[in-house]
Amino acid sequence: MSKKLSSTLIRITILVVIVAFLAAPNQSAAQSSCDQRASTTACPPLPPPTGTVVQVDNESELRNLAENAAENTTILVSANTYAMQDYVRVVSDGIAIRGATGNRDDVILDFGGMVGGHFGILVEGDDATIADLTIRNASDHGVSIQGRDRPILYNLHIQDIGDQLVKVNPWGDGS
Repeated sequence: MSKKLSSTLIRITILVVIVAFLAAPNQSAAQSSCDQRASTTACPPLPPPTGTVVQVDNESELRNLAENAAENTTILVSANTYAMQDYVRVVSDGIAIRGATGNRDDVILDFGGMVGGHFGILVEGDDATIADLTIRNASDHGVSIQGRDRPILYNLHIQDIGDQLVKVNPWGDGS
């Protein structure tokens, strides 16, 4: 085989390998990401909550518990559409607010009729988790993280927000 033909075959082989690599699905990325195009979510479920778990089924109870819960409390919000009267303020560390079914379309927090506040959910505690919810119609930000560390925002549908879907404000210490 001539040197020129051998060189051409090597180039073709390399090109075929590159094309095959680029065309192959990335299994780890596919398994860990959500398919947001589907009408129902394709996100894998979060692990079951640990610590104190409380289920709520009305908007005032959700707001009260989010602001006053002890550290490491998980608030499971029952399936429903909630006409929020004010923003949800998370103060303590380790608070999780999760839709009870794991399907973000089942739990809708509608801030369109809010009489106070500008944010949908305001996070002022470290290690907060906001998951498996639809957040809509907040006049300012859907979720606002105020200088806190390690927030988890997972399987959320944030829509029709007046300003930013998610706002993150750092503290002066680099948090």
